[in-house]
Amino acid sequence: MFSCFAIPIFGLNTPRMKQLLVFASLMSLVLTHVSCKEKEDTSPEHKVSTPIKEVLVCTDKLPYAVIELFTSQGCSSCPGADNLVNSISASDTTNTLYIANHVDYWNGPLPGPCGLTAWVDPYSDAFYTQRQRGLVSKFGSSTLVTPWLQISTQYATFPGQAERKISFTSSDITTRRDELLSRPASSGLVLRLDTLNQTNHEVRIEFATLDADTSFDLELILLENNITTEITAGENCNKTLKGDHIARSWTSIPVTKHGFATLSLPENAVPENCQVAGFIKDPKNLQVYAATKGFNLLSK
Repeated sequence: MFSCFAIPIFGLNTPRMKQLLVFASLMSLVLTHVSCKEKEDTSPEHKVSTPIKEVLVCTDKLPYAVIELFTSQGCSSCPGADNLVNSISASDTTNTLYIANHVDYWNGPLPGPCGLTAWVDPYSDAFYTQRQRGLVSKFGSSTLVTPWLQISTQYATFPGQAERKISFTSSDITTRRDELLSRPASSGLVLRLDTLNQTNHEVRIEFATLDADTSFDLELILLENNITTEITAGENCNKTLKGDHIARSWTSIPVTKHGFATLSLPENAVPENCQVAGFIKDPKNLQVYAATKGFNLLSK
């Protein structure tokens, strides 16, 4: 049995009725605001070693850019590109996701200052080589080169397509980036840390998407910053290389409005230097539709 009440339609200009209408309007605004307000989740299953402020509540459509650099510690021409992209990202406050993918095809013996020696890039993986192969084919080629840069699969440093080519200069990279950031986004993506299990080397992520086609893929990446490596072989022998936003693990899952996913945390990764980021792409044409820098694993 339901009970209800009716408000008379007459007397709308009375002081009492005006108060009721103002109160109803304010309540509507409050409820709308609360739906996007940060709140702390203190449930036991969400306990982590440091307080996490990033709490998933609502999703916005934010303009974005995704800058991927395919590189290798075994490639003599790569450190300059690494440093250039790192210098741009260091002062970038926009919603631009930077990813350094280390390929594995330079891991064999190569001539260098230490003779014909092999340096196996500890951050390389065949997965990133295969990812580059798929992106390069989008630009009509099968040749893999490093350093190779691309922005949201719209522009690349690969030769042969001048109108879509990026030159390795700070101004050209930021110009292409800013052009993409000026476009309205058609989808939205929000990520937050659910649990961090350092014993099992796992990161569980909660995500929400907005207006993203369910035929699309959600790409989630664990990135590590502040990496320094002393190179003792290969083309870069005797150099000290520094790297940021290096991809350490990657997973791809079908898009849903809300869900959870797990990324591996490498044993040698420093959690304080790691972040989780992601983007949404169409697997058919590889076009990117949303992206976010995500969150830091731990507060420093």
